[in-house]
Amino acid sequence: MYAMTGRGGAFLEFRREYHRRRADLERAFLSHASLENGELVVNRCPACGNERGDDAFYNPVGFRFVRCSKCRTIYMDPVPSSAALARLYNDPAETFHWQKGESTVGTVKPAHEERDALLRMMPSVARGSLLDVGCAVGAFLLSAKEQFDRVEGVELNANTAATARSNGFEVTTGRLEDVAPGKRFDVITMLQVIEHIVQPAETLERVRAMLTQGGIFYFSLPAVDTASFKYLQRDHVHVSSYGHVSLFSREGLESLARRTGFRVAAHEFYGGLDVSLHDVVSRRIMPGQFRHRMAAYNSRLLFSSNFVEKVLPERAVKALLPAGEQSYQRVIFSPA
Repeated sequence: MYAMTGRGGAFLEFRREYHRRRADLERAFLSHASLENGELVVNRCPACGNERGDDAFYNPVGFRFVRCSKCRTIYMDPVPSSAALARLYNDPAETFHWQKGESTVGTVKPAHEERDALLRMMPSVARGSLLDVGCAVGAFLLSAKEQFDRVEGVELNANTAATARSNGFEVTTGRLEDVAPGKRFDVITMLQVIEHIVQPAETLERVRAMLTQGGIFYFSLPAVDTASFKYLQRDHVHVSSYGHVSLFSREGLESLARRTGFRVAAHEFYGGLDVSLHDVVSRRIMPGQFRHRMAAYNSRLLFSSNFVEKVLPERAVKALLPAGEQSYQRVIFSPA
């Protein structure tokens, strides 16, 4: 019924348009980017610093990924330079994505799930100050301000940062290093951001310097020790574009914490398997058109498969889907 009302079709049409715009952007970038002109640079493991990667693969667009031979973290190599990534993230295609294709001034929906997860994993941080890095239009800030005494954001996309400010938040345009010197926070958060950072060790050193005594760093990110990644590999949405350049294993997070003066205070997998019946079906019958989560933008296939998955016995569904960990992870680092 959901697909027949048109709401499901509208969602898929929005995603189709975003992927079309992003594909145009990616093709234009890859047509001229190279190590020689500085648009691409050689990378190393973002978790442990190891310079050797095994099991290289190319995603459908043409970006190359390798798996660290020591900690099994997956990273892009070569990777767009910092200047190139900044331009890519400020492209209208990305603004279209984050603003859902329309203005979001005054219409931001709060991200209560992440706020509640933070407070559940670390109840002692219920008050004080919070900085959200990569705040987009301010959804998490809207939830956090109900709990914390002071909230601020920093956002690389200039248009999105302006939208967040229009929604009443103090937001710095740029990266973490662009936040006013001397500011300190009890909690610093990065929600689905760290996977976009080429060498996050340098960023985490800044995070540690900006935390108050007893402060914590809370972040959520994709995971690679998962059922969905083992099943989909290069077809997984986590490696579908230029955006995700650092994809961490659980072991890699431990290495990153040690390198940057932190310890892992809490960790959990969440978000479900991220492989549904429509993924399995569309990958088998339309491999050339496969799009993770999108069922080739076919709303009837997407929602009819979801309906069948709901009515089948749980044992039958499990037999059709891969087994393993959930697709995302939440982590709290505290200074060691």
